[in-house]
Formats: sequence, structure tokens, C-alpha cells
Amino acid sequence: MLVDDAGVFVTQREEPAMALFHCGFDGDDVMVSHDAMGAIHIPLHGDGERVEVRVWKDKVSAILCPEASAYFRRALDRSVRLVRLPEDATRVANPARAGAGHLVSFADGYPLLLTSKASLADLEARAGREFSMRRFRPNLVVSGLPAWAEDELTSFTVGDVAMRAVKPCERCAITTVDPLTGGRDEEPLRTLASFRKHDGKVRFGVNVVHDEPGELEVGQHIELG
Repeated sequence: MLVDDAGVFVTQREEPAMALFHCGFDGDDVMVSHDAMGAIHIPLHGDGERVEVRVWKDKVSAILCPEASAYFRRALDRSVRLVRLPEDATRVANPARAGAGHLVSFADGYPLLLTSKASLADLEARAGREFSMRRFRPNLVVSGLPAWAEDELTSFTVGDVAMRAVKPCERCAITTVDPLTGGRDEEPLRTLASFRKHDGKVRFGVNVVHDEPGELEVGQHIELG
């Protein structure tokens, strides 16, 4: 996660150019690349200086990554630091929604976000243009459900991992950032607001927790029930 000098998380809400970073795994490293900066490898493990950081209202202990911080400062032309979550840090997902004992790292509030290809297709048809699913930053993308059927999900299984949908995902201005250019306009939030607004919030996708450990792979089937 990137934080400012006060330790507060930095996102595409205020830095849309963050969309231009590409991330992946290379063994035990995270590899980040940028067209103008080349690539950098960031170890996932090891000790380092501890700092306190803030995600929304949560204060969390984090490990500073000084070499990588310099890379991001140059790329964004502002003072930021990269931090990672140590193994002994604890941040809890909202127990009123998720139940007790569910952890989340630096994500907004829940460990998993599920979206549907059919729902994206319906949104595109209404807006009259295509959108990359990357705008919505899911880590579970499903096909085979009718559009917006994810709203009704409760308990389900992916592979051998039991999961629960615990909260609709309320969308913000990050969805208006084009992940290919870092540019911003009013879509898809404007079209979503015309038919997906509930209690003043615009919804796309659902937040999910898993009730047991397991492995996920592309192409696994979902068992509803």
C-alpha cells in the first residue's frame, strides 16, 4: 500500500495515475512495472522499520519498503511511501457483516470482491460503450449468472472454499479512472447511478469472506446453496 507522509493510505481517488502501475508475482516477490519507470521487484517477506499507517479509520502496523518507496515517489512525483503488512499485524473486517474473526489486509473493508461478467455486459449496453473490468478491481470474476444475480448471493462454494457474500459493494470515483490511460470521466458511475443507486450509494459487485482456507484457480465452478 502507498501512504503519504502522515501514514494515510493513498489511492486512485486522489492519484488516478496509480492505474498505470502493473502488478504481478515473481516467485516470492511482487513485481511492479510502469511504462516510464521499468520494473521493480519487492520482497513479500523480511523485517524492516515499523510504521503506523491508516486505512479509513483503522490504524495498522506496517513494514516500510524504502527502496520501493523511492520508485513510487519518482513515478508519481509526490512524497509517498510503500508499506507492506507484517505477518503479526491484525486488521479485522466488520464483524457486524462478516462475523467474528475475519481478517482483511489493506483492502477497503473485506478480503474478496466478486463481480459478474453479465452485469458488466448489461452496464455496457446501457452506457453504449465498453469498460474494462479492471475499473472495478475485483479478485473474483464470475460468468454464468444472470446480470445482477450476485445481489442475491448468500453462501456458495468456489472449488472447495466455502464463501459468503456479506455486503453490496458501494462504488466511488475510482471506477471513472481508465486503467489504460489514467484519465478520468463520468462513466461508468453516471450510468450506474441511473439504475443501481440504493440509499444514495451506487452498487456494483459484492463483498465476500471465506469461511475456511483453500486455493482458488481460474476456471473453477461455483456451487450455490
